[in-house]
Amino acid sequence: MGAPGATSSGGLNPADVTDLPVTTAAEVTTPDIPPSVRPGSRTGWALFFLAVAAYAATRLIAIEDYPIYFFCDEAIHPVAFREMVANRFRGIEAPQEILPAYFRNGRMLNLSLSVYVQGVTSYLFGQTVATVRTTSALASLSGAIALALLLRRVFRAREWWSVVAFLTVMPALLLHSRTGFECVLMFSSYSWFLYFYLRYREENPRFIFAAMLFGAATFYSYSPGQGLMLITGIFLLISDLAYHWRQRGWAGAGLGFGLLLFAPYARFRILHPQMLGAHLAEIQSYWVQPISLPQKLLAFVRAYLAGYDPRYWFVVDSKEIIRHVFPGFAFIPMPLAPLAGLGFILCLARWRSAAHRALLGALLASGFSGALAMHGVTRNLGFLVSMAMFMALAFDWLAGFVRTAAWKYVLQWGAAGVMAAGGFVLLANALMFGPTQTRIYDLFGMQWGAQAVFRDLIPRQMRTHPTANVFISHVWANNAEVFPRFFGWSDFRRVYFFRLEDVVVGGVLPRPRDLVLLTAPEFESIPKHEMIERFEVLERVAWPDGRPGFYLGHLHLRPEFIRHSLATFGDTVSPKFVRLLAGGIPCAVFVTRLESGDGDDIFTTSDHSALASKRGEDLRVEIQFDQPVAIDEIIVTHTGEWSYEQQIWAGLDNGSATGHHATGKPGEPGATARLEGKLIQSVRLDSRGGPGEPVALRFIEIIPSSPRGQSAR
Repeated sequence: MGAPGATSSGGLNPADVTDLPVTTAAEVTTPDIPPSVRPGSRTGWALFFLAVAAYAATRLIAIEDYPIYFFCDEAIHPVAFREMVANRFRGIEAPQEILPAYFRNGRMLNLSLSVYVQGVTSYLFGQTVATVRTTSALASLSGAIALALLLRRVFRAREWWSVVAFLTVMPALLLHSRTGFECVLMFSSYSWFLYFYLRYREENPRFIFAAMLFGAATFYSYSPGQGLMLITGIFLLISDLAYHWRQRGWAGAGLGFGLLLFAPYARFRILHPQMLGAHLAEIQSYWVQPISLPQKLLAFVRAYLAGYDPRYWFVVDSKEIIRHVFPGFAFIPMPLAPLAGLGFILCLARWRSAAHRALLGALLASGFSGALAMHGVTRNLGFLVSMAMFMALAFDWLAGFVRTAAWKYVLQWGAAGVMAAGGFVLLANALMFGPTQTRIYDLFGMQWGAQAVFRDLIPRQMRTHPTANVFISHVWANNAEVFPRFFGWSDFRRVYFFRLEDVVVGGVLPRPRDLVLLTAPEFESIPKHEMIERFEVLERVAWPDGRPGFYLGHLHLRPEFIRHSLATFGDTVSPKFVRLLAGGIPCAVFVTRLESGDGDDIFTTSDHSALASKRGEDLRVEIQFDQPVAIDEIIVTHTGEWSYEQQIWAGLDNGSATGHHATGKPGEPGATARLEGKLIQSVRLDSRGGPGEPVALRFIEIIPSSPRGQSAR
């Protein structure tokens, strides 16, 4: 009797071929290796959990302290999400579409999935630096886990855990995974895309839906993710065309699902057609420069190849922006370069394997987006996916030559321990030397100061000085106005961003009681400006190297300069609102341009003070309380010299308003609005005089309800 599946001539029976085990090019079998060190062994899982623990610890320990900066691109995500929620889940950009695909960051609409991810976690766990960065760190950890599972399930690598260990000691990923930058979400989403795509390709076509989902997540996570998925998709379409055709039912369903996921982007392009060109112009891409097409193509080739230059990735002397550089280390440690090269050669040798081809395609795609402008570590972060996989495959191949179980354990635990220790050495180096790796802390360097200035210093001083407006110099940071919104004290009536040059030309005129934040160079330049009498320093903030970085205080301007500026610029001068206390109640007050008097006197009961509009012009007073106040009465006292007609609008805390209309003849100076204890958020007074007459007020008296029981003047 012959063996099952054999013909009488010793050949195979075609009917029984499908019952035989199939070994793909991705599988490496070594029957003499003990079961305890095979892919699914408990040893492998123990090594995996050790690598995951080391990765997580090196990301989460002292996460607010390194990187030393908290960048506007980290803060903007939860801010944009909360503003969308406050706008009934509609975008704040016209036409205010529901659940917008993209959100504004500075001059561009280029934030997408990161807003929803960071927004939800910040909404649940608090809008803090730690929440933003922890969300990003855990996202990067999930990407590392995806690559490990990919090695285990598809490549059948014995040392599948090692990819997490290699990622742990990559300085480029260690730095950026501790930030809230959206490139980390691209890294994670792309890792999961590769995992599910190769499960679709090697195991079950049903995984096409998960692959499409994470492909879309990569696309929406970060603008360079669009190019990454474009090239990856084209490569995999061509590379696996025969398989897609055999599974055309599933592939077609997956394509339909992908088109559905693409719909938000299509809607965005229809509603905001100008943004693509604006984005390329913002990143200074050569594609929008006035040069010929051959020159643009040549520039693309050069930029594309530069993204793969080993000197960029493995040599410490990087030309990258300093805040994206790990102190004292290259983006990828040089000792790992041979493993990366060997893994690349192994993938080339096994190019008939769909899985290995996919890694080569991922490598080719990783440099595309960076080549559209100037390559950079954030735009090219997908490169680390291929490098880590190459290293793990090479390590697995080399470990296969160790046949003795004892030496196998030594190799595995030794490598895991060395790389875990390496991760902690990198972290210790960052925490120790990160604050002083450069002495450039301003716009062209670290842009350090968000936490020290916007979280700690200014809110404390605002509470101490309730009648002060706040003027913050923005010359040291990109998009600095996002930080008050992130830390929860943004108030357009009170907080103004400016440069000292704005004061010098007369466009911004802080009052002596206002709080003014200057950078050290601006403070040092004060003696050069004659219009500034002095700067009264309240508090200094030192840069991480100990040098003075910021000065907060009161800026005193010469009276003649103030009068000249008001006469020159009129209503365009900032601030529009003045800060006052109405019987102890902090509020912001706006008064239309006056012929005589000062808005500071609006609650002053002196018989000698009066606010008068120009003849024939109306007088408007707007009062915005910091918190809703229970008010019994609002009494407006006129001088009694002219007739008047006035309307008092009281804005309630529920969004509605109540009005009170009154008229007065000469000799009738008073008018009262009774509110009977209603909670009032704002008050607006519109007064009109007789034909050709001014409006003249003595003061406004606000009488709060008990228990205050005192008038607010």
